[in-house]
Amino acid sequence: LIQTVAGMAAGSVLWLGAGYSLTFGPSLGGVIGAPSHLFMRGVDLQACHSSEHPVPVTAVIAFQMMFAVMAPVVMTGAWAERMTFVGFLWMVLLWPFLVYYPVAHWVWNPVGWLAMRGAVDFAGGLTIHTAGGVSAFVVSAYLERRKACERLDGAYHNLTLFVTGGSLVWVGWYSFNGGAALGANATAAVALLNTQIAACSGGLAWLVAGRLADNHWHLTHIFKGAFAGLAAITPGSGWASPWVSLVTGMSAAVAAYYASALRVRVGLDDVLDVVALQGVPGIVGSLVVPLYAPHARFSGQVLALAAVVLQSVLGALLLLHTGDRLLGLNVGADDEFRGLDL
Repeated sequence: LIQTVAGMAAGSVLWLGAGYSLTFGPSLGGVIGAPSHLFMRGVDLQACHSSEHPVPVTAVIAFQMMFAVMAPVVMTGAWAERMTFVGFLWMVLLWPFLVYYPVAHWVWNPVGWLAMRGAVDFAGGLTIHTAGGVSAFVVSAYLERRKACERLDGAYHNLTLFVTGGSLVWVGWYSFNGGAALGANATAAVALLNTQIAACSGGLAWLVAGRLADNHWHLTHIFKGAFAGLAAITPGSGWASPWVSLVTGMSAAVAAYYASALRVRVGLDDVLDVVALQGVPGIVGSLVVPLYAPHARFSGQVLALAAVVLQSVLGALLLLHTGDRLLGLNVGADDEFRGLDL
């Protein structure tokens, strides 16, 4: 819990100090933003974002800040109870500079090199779910497995808290996808509708897949499928038609279900199934966007996926290797059993 809260605080300060400038500042060759807006220097905080989106620029800055905060915090689900707090700080403070800020600049800055090649991402399928999910895979494979991994994997100690937290995530997704329209308009309404349809179809798909596998109905499966559907529709939620969101949610949930089963089979200790619930549907959803968004280029989308995956792998590996040598990342057995919040 302390990692989640500390990650939110650290990410917000980083965004104010450097993240906004590196993401949306004047582009340096389409690769990264110039440091001309550090700590919002030179930003007219009373201005509108643009003529196309006449909302206060401060509202957009704050909205995008939450994306930047969420990306590394989502990744922490892969190493819950497995990484020291100092190691967590190392990752959450440096990963945005190596992965999130560059990737977001490539895709969301109008002159980013991937945006110029036809790559699109409405609300974070590439920048958050793919980048965070791929880096989570690297972290899961790199760190030592939990001592009680086999006993704890797939176990839920409190279904009430699970449903409460899952519901908050589900409802919170409306604000991210709907808010990405940057206005109270038809695009926001479309994004909101598609978000709900994809979540529900994904939840039902995973529920049925689980029933076919073990002849039981599982409450947790509804939420897992919903999360997969939400992540998959995110990159195109403002452009898809409802039937596309229905198919996207179901397809992504099935892909995520089998990815989760494969994770268990190979023994990957991804504590909260971040790879299956974020990375896999983020990739699937981003890949199919050109099928229904006419302004997206398939070649650009494939190039974007390859670039984001590569950047996420290399960035995570560099931080893990250096952090482990300098600080030590794995927790001891006593700390693991006692819990890291005590």
